[in-house]
Amino acid sequence: MDRPSLISRHMTLSYKQLHHQVSTAAGRLRDAGFRSGDMVALLAPNTPEYIILLFALWSIRAVTVLLNTRWPALVKKKNLLNLNISRIFTDDTELDQSLKSFSYFLMKEFAPADLKIMKTPEEEKILYNSERDASVVFTSGSSGASKAVLHSLGNHYYSALGSNQNIPVKPGDRWLLSLPLYHVGGLAIPFRVFLGGGTVVLMDDDLSIEKAIKDLAVTHISLVPTQLMRLLRNTANLYHLQQMKAVLLGGAAIPANLIKQATSENISIFTSYGSSEMDSQITTTAQGDTPDDLNTAGRVLPYRELIIDEKSEILVRGKTLFRGYLEKGRINPARDGNGWFHSGDMGLLNKNGYLKLLGRRDNMFISGGENIYPEEIEQAVCRLDGVQDAIVVAVKHPEYGERPVAFVKTTGSSELILNNLKEHLIKILPSFKIPDQFLPWPTGYDAGGMKVNRQNFQKMAAQIIISGVL
Repeated sequence: MDRPSLISRHMTLSYKQLHHQVSTAAGRLRDAGFRSGDMVALLAPNTPEYIILLFALWSIRAVTVLLNTRWPALVKKKNLLNLNISRIFTDDTELDQSLKSFSYFLMKEFAPADLKIMKTPEEEKILYNSERDASVVFTSGSSGASKAVLHSLGNHYYSALGSNQNIPVKPGDRWLLSLPLYHVGGLAIPFRVFLGGGTVVLMDDDLSIEKAIKDLAVTHISLVPTQLMRLLRNTANLYHLQQMKAVLLGGAAIPANLIKQATSENISIFTSYGSSEMDSQITTTAQGDTPDDLNTAGRVLPYRELIIDEKSEILVRGKTLFRGYLEKGRINPARDGNGWFHSGDMGLLNKNGYLKLLGRRDNMFISGGENIYPEEIEQAVCRLDGVQDAIVVAVKHPEYGERPVAFVKTTGSSELILNNLKEHLIKILPSFKIPDQFLPWPTGYDAGGMKVNRQNFQKMAAQIIISGVL
């Protein structure tokens, strides 16, 4: 058990050391009055202390609530009050004034990452195959207010187990924690890695993804499409990406051009579809899948079930399905009578069981009596050379009710590419799906590497129309 469990540029923790840290932190939590069933918030970037504290809280059977560090202080406060939480663990000694009414504790005082005394790993074991409550993550809120998603330890365990049967993690493998732990895709990484005996690679504050994959021999990485796009802009990153066993893509629509570029460079990418409610991945492609397969979201992983209903909505269930939404002190299971969760995502299964995503049900709009999914148009726009990203939104129209307008991020001459888009789309889309206008990407707009807020683009399009540009 001397294999490394956590590494960064400045520290290494073996599995023995990690178990000791968790054991010691659990004892300190009990001494401070934390008990089974307590709901405790964590507010910090990814650090060794964060991971140690997570497992220590689970070992005393507390429930961890993982707060988005990018939220404004008032949003954090609202979510804490909605869940009736009074205690926060953080690494920030200067919390916003609006959060001063909560009791807060510094992570490093309970879970320092530099203890020396060792204990055998058997002394602290967490029963992963458990139905007891473990964690709360929040949905992205891209199509409305964030929802509090409650998972059990069993959810996390089976999510990791099914993922590892498709993308193996073994001793010696290193998975970069490139997504925040408050995001379900980030939280899933330590479970997969520890289950397989690999190593979680942490990024220090001054360490970029580019530096991490170069300096720390990363073998596995989870990325949203925007992150991979940024890495591929620098040809110096190609060698390190090509050496990896797996580049797992998800969290947003994956442009066909990005898949084409990655496969042409012999990068081992895996495309996927997942959700907070299903504890990260639901479907994923496999090693050796064809380019056509990679333009889907893959096939259903073990311990999950997926069907498409008569309205083309994706329904899911299985051992990874969340306990429910926390609403006003109660758990809303959010299932139908047969145990299916209605995802709100629309899709199709091909004859080989690969999932093709159509888009979000609540993003769909009707134009002249025709259903339009913005994501379908976005994928078509992104096939054109020079297009890096696209967002399509609906704008009011006196004759058709609503019409699509596209914001397009380009890598070259914006005017030239935008002028060629309509001609390109005529070949692959029916005329009613072709946007009436192609607008340049807003200057300075950055989604922070995660999902784009579609509502922001909706507002920008409306303002442009009001100002008389269209």
